[in-house]
Amino acid sequence: MGSAIGVPAAIEEMRCATSKSQSDDAYWRIDNIVVVQGSLYEAAAPTAACLVTALPSCSRVSRSNFLDLLFQLGNGEPNEVEIALGNGRLDEVCRAELVRAFGVYISILEESVASDCSTDFYHCLDLLVICVVADRSLKNRIAWYYQKVLDVGYSRGRDAVRSHLQEISKM
Repeated sequence: MGSAIGVPAAIEEMRCATSKSQSDDAYWRIDNIVVVQGSLYEAAAPTAACLVTALPSCSRVSRSNFLDLLFQLGNGEPNEVEIALGNGRLDEVCRAELVRAFGVYISILEESVASDCSTDFYHCLDLLVICVVADRSLKNRIAWYYQKVLDVGYSRGRDAVRSHLQEISKM
């Protein structure tokens, strides 16, 4: 892949974006370098750390792009070139970074239920499962939150919440 030298600036541009097109432009400048078609590259781990740090202060228009990139980083696998270079645990390192934003995902999930914002809701459901993969000690806490979402009667995402609850119960 290309040089990651522009990734920090792209993260900041995405964080401060005032339009969807600005956010999308920055998103692609990050995505095309650090995680390409599910393959993680060397810059993935520091990018995950930066995205987690910037997530709480990102613009509302950029939040879905932040969450999507975090999901891709948490779900990716090291590219075979990275494995050959000794970066075979890049996926684990990325997931460990994602866990640091556990509380932010919960907050966004709660806000999404209240505001009926489905995109962020589904991203956070997925990111919380990744948190359990990375840190099994979060399993019961996340199951509790999922149950609370079911209890408040958020109808649009009930099936997804049940599915995610079943998934983590098997871990």
